[in-house]
Amino acid sequence: MLIWKTTLVTGVAAFALSAAGASFAQDPSAPPTYGDVNLDAGFSPDPYSVDIAAGGSIDAGQSLGGNCRGTLASAPDVDLYYTSGAFPLYVSATSDTDTTLVINTPDGTWHCNDDHTGFDPAVTFSNPLSGLYNIWVGTYSASAGLPDATVHISELDVTTETPGSTGGLNYSLDPNYGSVTLAAGFPDDPHTVNVSAGGPVRVSDHIDGCWGNASAAPDYSVYYTAGASFPLYFSAVSNTDTTLIVNDPNGNWECDDDSGEGLNPQVVFNNPASGRYDVWVATFSDAGDFPSATLAVSELGLTGRPGKVAPVGLDWTLPPNFGSVELAAGFVPDPHVMTVNAGGPLEANVAVGNNCRGYVSEAPDYDVYYDAGSWPLYFSAVSDSDTTLVIHAPDGQWYCDDDGGDGLNPQLLFQNPQSGLYDIWVGVYSAGGGYPEATISVSEVGATDNGYSGNIDWSGTPSYGQVTLNAGFSPDPYVVSLAAGGSEEASGLGASCWGHVAGNPDFNLDYTASSWPLFISASSSTDTVLVVNAPDGQWYCNDDYSSLNPAIEFGDPQSGLYNIWVGTYADTPDYPPATLYLSEIDAKF
Repeated sequence: MLIWKTTLVTGVAAFALSAAGASFAQDPSAPPTYGDVNLDAGFSPDPYSVDIAAGGSIDAGQSLGGNCRGTLASAPDVDLYYTSGAFPLYVSATSDTDTTLVINTPDGTWHCNDDHTGFDPAVTFSNPLSGLYNIWVGTYSASAGLPDATVHISELDVTTETPGSTGGLNYSLDPNYGSVTLAAGFPDDPHTVNVSAGGPVRVSDHIDGCWGNASAAPDYSVYYTAGASFPLYFSAVSNTDTTLIVNDPNGNWECDDDSGEGLNPQVVFNNPASGRYDVWVATFSDAGDFPSATLAVSELGLTGRPGKVAPVGLDWTLPPNFGSVELAAGFVPDPHVMTVNAGGPLEANVAVGNNCRGYVSEAPDYDVYYDAGSWPLYFSAVSDSDTTLVIHAPDGQWYCDDDGGDGLNPQLLFQNPQSGLYDIWVGVYSAGGGYPEATISVSEVGATDNGYSGNIDWSGTPSYGQVTLNAGFSPDPYVVSLAAGGSEEASGLGASCWGHVAGNPDFNLDYTASSWPLFISASSSTDTVLVVNAPDGQWYCNDDYSSLNPAIEFGDPQSGLYNIWVGTYADTPDYPPATLYLSEIDAKF
C-alpha cells in the first residue's frame, strides 16, 4: 500500500457521476460475472451476501473519472434487481485486501467509494430507486490480483464483516444438526433436537455479553413464520452447564446462560420476526468435551425438560381436559365462562412450588390463547368447594392463588398480560376433595362474585345493542331509545340499587376514556332507575337524579365496557318507553 494514499469521503454516497453523453469501459449491459440478485424491500436474510473475486484490468479513475478508484472488470460482478420500499439501501464489500466499490444505479448515475470502514468500501442510498444496480468491486492496488471479497446488500446498516461471522461463529456455514421449518401455532410443541454442545470457539472473545465455548457452525437452524402474537422460546437442557447463542433474522445476537431451569439457558423473543434463527448450544467451561444436550423450540414458554416442566407431572403440553378458547383484547361477551371439574391427584406445591396450593390433574383443565391489548386480564374460579388456581403463563412462569377472589374462591390478575397461551388448572384445596364442579371466568373488566344470586347477567347479550365511543365523541349526547324495566330485582346488587330490570343489559358502551367525565342518564314518563356495571367490576345505581329521572356521573371514568340497565322503580308488567343518554358534558333528560 502506498503511504501517500488519500482517504475518500465516507458519507452516504461518496461520489456520483452522470452517465449522460459519456462512454465507459465498465459495461452495465454485460452479463454479471457472479450472477443476478432479486430482492424486494424487507428481504430476509439481511444482509444478503455474494462471494466474488475482486479486481480487474481497468482503472476506474481513468474510465469513470471523478473520485472513483481501483482496478475493475468490464462486466459487473453482481447485478441487483431491487424493488424499493420505506428502507434505505446499503451496498458494501469486505475483504482482506484494500477494495473499492463502483455502482451504476437505475437512473444511470455512477457511485464510487473507497474506504468507508477501514479499507472496506460502502455506498448508502437513503431513498433508493427500484430497478437495476450494477455492482463492481475493485482493488485499490493494480498489483493486488483477484482477491476474495464479499458483496453485502442490506437495509439495516453497512456490513463491516463477513455475514454471520463474529470472527468465530459463522451462520453462513451449514448447521451441524440440520434445520427445521416452523410456522406460528406449529404442532408437537416443543420441537426438540438432540445435539452435542460445545466447540473450540470462545464466544466471549467475539460477542459482548455472551459466554461459553461453541462450534464455528450453528448447531441448528430454524426457519420460522411468525403470527398469531405468539412469543418464541429457545431453550437447552443438559446435565452439563450450557449456554445458548441465537442469531435472529435481523442479524441480532441474543445470548443466555442460566435463565431456564437450574444451569440451563433460555432465550425468548416476545415479538419474533419471520426468518432464519441460527442456534448454538455452548458449554460454559472450556473443558473440551462435547456433552449431550436437547435443544427445544416452543411458542408456549418451555423452561425445563421438554414435555415436563415439573418433576411430579404437571404437563402443560398435554391437551386440556375441558377444551380451549382464543380471545383477543376487548372480547365479548366478558367474562368468558367455562365449567370444569376441579381437582386431581397431584399436589401443586410439590409440583410447582411458588406457594401453590391444592390438588390438580396432570393436564391443564383449560387453555386460553390470548391476544393482548391495553386491558388487564383476570382469571377466577367459582365453586361450592374450596378451590385453588394454577396458571402457566406465556412468560413461562407459574402463578398460583387460593382465596384471592370472593370467599374461598381463587382469582389471579395479570395487570400487563402478554399475548400467548395461558394453561389453567383448578385444584381442590384438600386431599380427597373429589372433583367438584367449578366455573372458570376470564375477564378484562375485573368483575368478581359479590354474592349476588339472581339472574342479572352483565355478560349477556345487550337487548338494544352496543356502541364504541372515544373521549370527545360527537354528536354528544349519544341517544338510545329502549323499553325500561324487567322481571329482576336490582336491590340484590347493593344497598344503593332499587327497581326492576331485565336479566341481560339493555345497552353496552365500550368507552375509551381521556380527561372528560362521563354521564349516563335516562328519561321516561315513568319513574325509572339506572344500573351500570363499570369496567372496575363494580355496580353503580341511581333512582332520582333529576325529578324521577336517574343519572350516574363518572368524574374520572375508566376505559372499558359499561353494561347499562334502565329499570322501573315499581314492579310493573309493562315496559314503558325510555331514552338513554351518554354524554361527556352533563346529564341529559
